[in-house]
Amino acid sequence: MKVALMAKNKISFVDGSILPPLPSDPLYGAWQRCNTMVLAWIHRPVSESILQSVLWIDKAFEVWKNLKFGTRFRMFSKPILKQNSEFLFSSKRV
Repeated sequence: MKVALMAKNKISFVDGSILPPLPSDPLYGAWQRCNTMVLAWIHRPVSESILQSVLWIDKAFEVWKNLKFGTRFRMFSKPILKQNSEFLFSSKRV
C-alpha cells in the first residue's frame, strides 16, 4: 500500500510530513479532501471489527500509525495489501 500511496503522491498524508493547515487557510479544503480520500483507501481493506476502533480518527496519519504500530492488531495481510494497491492504481488521479 505504501508504494501505491507514493505513486499517487499521497504518502505524506500517512508519514506525517504534511500537517493539516488551519481551517482558515485557503488550502484547508484541498487538504481535507485528500486526507479523506486516503482515509477511505486505508479503511477499505480493514475488517469491520478493526475498522470500528479507528473509524473515529479523522487524520490519515493517525489511522496509519494506529494500524501499523497498534498492539491489538497487525496492519494488513499481503493479499489485502495487493488488492488495495490494485484499487489505488486503478482509481482516478486526484
